[in-house]
Amino acid sequence: YKLKAKYPEKAFIQRIDGPMSAYNNSGDVRDYIVKRLSEDIADASIFQSDWCKKENDKYNVTSGNTESTVIWNAPNPQYFNFKKVSEDAPKKKIVSTGWSVNKNKGSDTYLWLDKNLDFNHYEMDFIGNTELEFKNIKLVKPMSPEELGAKLHEYDYYIFPSRTEACSNALMEALHSGLPTIAFNGSSNLEIIPDKKWLFKSEAEIPSIISYMKENYSHCHKKIRMPSLEEITNHYYLFSLKISEKKKRKSVNNYTTLKALFLINLMKIKAKIV
Repeated sequence: YKLKAKYPEKAFIQRIDGPMSAYNNSGDVRDYIVKRLSEDIADASIFQSDWCKKENDKYNVTSGNTESTVIWNAPNPQYFNFKKVSEDAPKKKIVSTGWSVNKNKGSDTYLWLDKNLDFNHYEMDFIGNTELEFKNIKLVKPMSPEELGAKLHEYDYYIFPSRTEACSNALMEALHSGLPTIAFNGSSNLEIIPDKKWLFKSEAEIPSIISYMKENYSHCHKKIRMPSLEEITNHYYLFSLKISEKKKRKSVNNYTTLKALFLINLMKIKAKIV
C-alpha cells in the first residue's frame, strides 16, 4: 500500500497461486490478503493455470476488475532437462518427489502403491519429506535442485498423486526431465499432463497405466513437450510490457481529462465574474 501511494503511476502485477482455501480450510486468511491486493493494488494478475484462475474466481478471491493471463511455471533448465532414452534399458524404476506432508499431496496413493505395486518387476523411490512409513518404497532424503535434476535421470516413470495443484513445480521438474508421468485426474494436472491416458482417478488404475507406458515408452517420451523457461520468461515480459504501456496511457488520459476539467471550470468562473 505504501508503494502504491509512492508510485501511483507504476503498474502493479500480482502472480497468484492457490486458492489456499482449496488446499486447506475454507476462509484461509491468505486468500483474503490476495483479494485485498487484487481489488486495491493490482493492475493485472498472472495465474499459474486455467484451473488456478477459475478456482480463485470460484472462491471470490480475485475481483475480476484487473486484466489477467495464464502462464505456467518452468524449472531451471541447468538442473532439469530432457533425459536421453535408451530403448534397450529395462523400464522399471519409478520415482515420486514431495516436500509437503499435507495429506492432499497423495499420501493414500503412496500407501496403496507400497502395498500393491509389483515390486518383483518395479522399483520405487520417494525423494523428499514424508511422515509415512513404507515397507517397499525406498525413502531418499531431500536434495538440492542440482542433485535432484541429475537424480531424476536415473528413473523411467514419475508418479504424481497430489489432489489439488495450481501448477506444481515438482510436476514441472519431472516433465521437463522427460519422465512419463502418472498423475491424479484433477485440478491443473488435467491441462499440464500431455496425455489423458496418464491420468488416474482410482489407485487401481495405476498398474495398467505403467504397463501401457512400458509398452509404448518411446511414444510417451516424445509426447512430453513443455514450454522452456525462456518461453515462460518471454510471456512474463510481454504481458508486463502490455500492462505497463496501458498504465502509462491511462495516466496520460487521466491527466488530460483533469486538465480539461480544470480549464472548463476556470472559464465558468471567469464568466461568472464578468
